Amino acid sequence: FFFLMIRRPPRSTQSRSSAASDVYKRQVSTQSTWGNIFKQIKFSAKLMETSKASISYLKQKEAQDFDKELMETHGFTIETLMELAGLSVAQAVHHANQNYHESQLKNILVVAGPGNNGGDGLVAARHLKMFQYYPSILITKKTDKELFNKLIRTCEINDIPVKYFIQDDGSHLDVNQIFSDPYDLIIDSLFGFSFKGPVKEPYSKILEIFMKHQSQILSVDIPSGWDVEKGNSDNIFEPQYCISLTLPKEGLRNFKGVHYVGGRFIPEKLVRKYNWVVPEYEGSQQYVHLKGCLLYTSDAADDLLCVDLGGRRIIKKK
Repeated sequence: FFFLMIRRPPRSTQSRSSAASDVYKRQVSTQSTWGNIFKQIKFSAKLMETSKASISYLKQKEAQDFDKELMETHGFTIETLMELAGLSVAQAVHHANQNYHESQLKNILVVAGPGNNGGDGLVAARHLKMFQYYPSILITKKTDKELFNKLIRTCEINDIPVKYFIQDDGSHLDVNQIFSDPYDLIIDSLFGFSFKGPVKEPYSKILEIFMKHQSQILSVDIPSGWDVEKGNSDNIFEPQYCISLTLPKEGLRNFKGVHYVGGRFIPEKLVRKYNWVVPEYEGSQQYVHLKGCLLYTSDAADDLLCVDLGGRRIIKKK
């Protein structure tokens, strides 16, 4: 920045009112200059968009280790992470409905596995009911996990229909009959980032229906049956939407659908620790739509790819 020194007349030749006026004008001018500078910086930051290739992607073990670190070292609980993840899924569904479907999506089927990914789906179903949608839940099988059963009860008290794919006698429901109902959207929360294939019976029948079904499908974290690092290597279904939790997994680098990121719980200290590039959430939103989002990373980021804005770096478009 450049400062212009202005020589003023001797004080004796200036009236007090004139001197005060000059001081006020200089203050206003300085404030206006800084205001314009910050407006320019803010505007420039808004213009800088990024491709999905610029964000950090996690390998399977990295994702597992990070969740473990959050809970064992930093005081997070699985309930907290699941609640934030499920809320982000519900908000992403609402965004997709408003922006791609003219608010026509109403009847939603959540297909939930017995693990944490399924728990995210149950939380999402509860929030969607609060958002005035009409969710139903298909759970793969009953479990004795206390947390999972509590989540089921929170859905039942909200009048969300719950069915089990595998029955008590070991038989399973007719898949074609389940998906014959006119659902506007299917939320795939069957398997998460801990999945290792191949998909076994009878769950493979659900994935076959995913491939044939005409409804829109949104997968939670990673499409069920995909290899977490290699992607859709077995040519399984391609969902129209996916919301990655924490950060996208390596297998989604070539994902062609609409991509969101949710799970707004990464402390900035850990962003710096791992030198990750993460999306910057807007306001109170719990999701980021990766198309044209702003990203920030640690101070250790490559200076050639970033612009420093007061310690936070905004990634340039490649």
